[in-house]
Amino acid sequence: MTNPRLPALKDLAWLRDAALYVQRYNTVADETGKALLIEPTRRQMRTALEIIRRLKRPTVGGASASPRRRGVLLADDVGLGKTTVGALVAGIFAGRGFRVRVLAPNAPMARRWLAELQGHQEVLRNYGYRYQASTGIRKLRDHRIAISTHARGANSGHLSCDLLIVDEAHRAKNDGSKFAKALKSPQHAIGHVLILTATPFSISPAELGRMLDLVGADESVRESIDHAADALQTLWNGSFSGPGFADQLVQVCSDAIRSIAPYVIRHGVSTLPSTEQRRFGTVEEGKLDSQTATNEQLEILIRADRALTLGKRVGAWRMLRTNDPRFHVGWNQLRKALQSTRDGGRRGKGDPVLQRHARAISAQLKLEGDHPKMVATGDAVLRIVRGDERVVLFCDHHETARELALYLGRRLRAELPIEASPSRPWVAAYRNACRFEADKRGERRALDGFLDWLASAGIAAQVSSWLPERLGTANSLTSALRTVRARPRAWPANTTAEIAEELRYLWTKVRQSSSSRALFAQGGQAVCGANLDAQRIVAVTDPPPDLRGWERSIFHPGSPDTVLALFNSPFGPDVLVVTDAFSEGFDLHRYCRHIIHYELDPSPMRTIQRNGRLRRVDCWAARSGKPVVISYPAFLGTRDERLVEIMRSRLDQFDLLLGGIGRDLDKEASDSDARYRQEEVLNVARRKLARAARRLCVVKAQ
Repeated sequence: MTNPRLPALKDLAWLRDAALYVQRYNTVADETGKALLIEPTRRQMRTALEIIRRLKRPTVGGASASPRRRGVLLADDVGLGKTTVGALVAGIFAGRGFRVRVLAPNAPMARRWLAELQGHQEVLRNYGYRYQASTGIRKLRDHRIAISTHARGANSGHLSCDLLIVDEAHRAKNDGSKFAKALKSPQHAIGHVLILTATPFSISPAELGRMLDLVGADESVRESIDHAADALQTLWNGSFSGPGFADQLVQVCSDAIRSIAPYVIRHGVSTLPSTEQRRFGTVEEGKLDSQTATNEQLEILIRADRALTLGKRVGAWRMLRTNDPRFHVGWNQLRKALQSTRDGGRRGKGDPVLQRHARAISAQLKLEGDHPKMVATGDAVLRIVRGDERVVLFCDHHETARELALYLGRRLRAELPIEASPSRPWVAAYRNACRFEADKRGERRALDGFLDWLASAGIAAQVSSWLPERLGTANSLTSALRTVRARPRAWPANTTAEIAEELRYLWTKVRQSSSSRALFAQGGQAVCGANLDAQRIVAVTDPPPDLRGWERSIFHPGSPDTVLALFNSPFGPDVLVVTDAFSEGFDLHRYCRHIIHYELDPSPMRTIQRNGRLRRVDCWAARSGKPVVISYPAFLGTRDERLVEIMRSRLDQFDLLLGGIGRDLDKEASDSDARYRQEEVLNVARRKLARAARRLCVVKAQ
């Protein structure tokens, strides 16, 4: 239904004046707020206007009015600011007396939503929209916005509202999930729905149809998507024939795009006006020297599969997998599996053939040394760090992340050692140069720890490498901190980012996070980067239990906010090893443009989300004039190589249906006749579907 309290579209004309809105926002934002840029804000405001127009419309896609829930799916690329669009829509709805709920995927994202809504609150008040935003699940009153997580929302039974905004809603693509059932439950009186996700399907495009059910799309929409999914499956399995298949593929995908257009808004970076595209930088694929598995290494993997299959038969191995993908990217998980079969054998469930395989594998592993994929990845990481750049490495499993972090830590320490800096009056110089603010008692203790961290061996050595050699007094050091750029070799010549300015920014981020304040209040020596031997690397995952000394200081599982703040500053570790817990809701783009997908999840959704951590508005790539470099190392000759190949195909499939230009198929695998025919079809389909996808854009490239 259309609520008369919603403003008329003519009263929302201010959403077309981005320059005035940005001026007002940046004027009232204090130093803890982010500054808005005109180009992306213009698109975001016009998108918000179009969403409200669609939610107000009495009919959808020309169909007669029906009691079906009315909503919109905003499927902009990762990094284009869907949260800002959602905050504008939420503020307008709540400002007119509506009750609004926001469901975020996790607690960090819920806090980010609260900050976003509070950031726009004062500006929207100038336009006559007053609201209050808070976290938690509760009975809503008019003019209120309640922010919670998917899990708490699904479990609460309190989703009734006038507008429900579901962020990262691809988690609801499974019809049988508790979250999806809660969204569809008739017991919840939900007026309108706004769904935000850059990845509306993971593997099968048919999942997009299930997502559109949540915004009131009819059955014909799902049927058109299913037809497109069938055609794409025919493409990828190579079962098509004749030159006319490309036209057939274009037709069914165009029909699908046409059918979803009343419900879906989507902008890709490639569809933006050139003035805004420049804010995101360019992308290129990294070239890693992948290693091919030797006969001995293949024997290890084959024996492991055979041993664990036997282990399942005799009860010594209870896991589902016998050819675990972790065996192809590191050796530690395989060693643990072998130990498990030995423990099973000691309980009377052994098998002589199994144990013979296990002994042979263990003997060969002692000869192998470090995993070949880690060696090749380590070479790439060293090249990046030597260039004074940063890199984030994503793993799918914690065990792999632990092994990779320890390997990289040892190599960085051995091949890129950091010399201790001369003793200098660091604390006095930092206080004089930066004038840090600390208003509360807890902040003063945290500031003392922050200064202790800056004066630690690791950070002092890093900052000293940017400064002139002879700075003996506090005054000379203070002057240098105010005038010398952080990471001077990485910055273009025409830019400035003085050390003191970046330190004030970093301290602001520390002050904003209660967990970061608490960590620094305990003393700066325990914060990542302080240890000279482990200054270059940090891993957000639990450490192995038997580690001691500098190796243990690599791991910081309990302080993701602090690691995030440091990695988005010039200070601290250059190498970040994380799992997919960092693939959503965390921005890593401010000083990093290199990403290595060391271990892939089967879903392209995860890969796209990971890439979006770096390619965002005003990212380091755009500011430095260099590309975002995305690398997919592979252990050639094993299932790991096949997984990388499948991922690239799935990324192509995702882009193709939604009209993106995609990426070229793997040239190394293009010799086969099937791959050659696939590429011929894609060359035709991409061009035509890129034009068709402009139906989904509110702001189009000029």
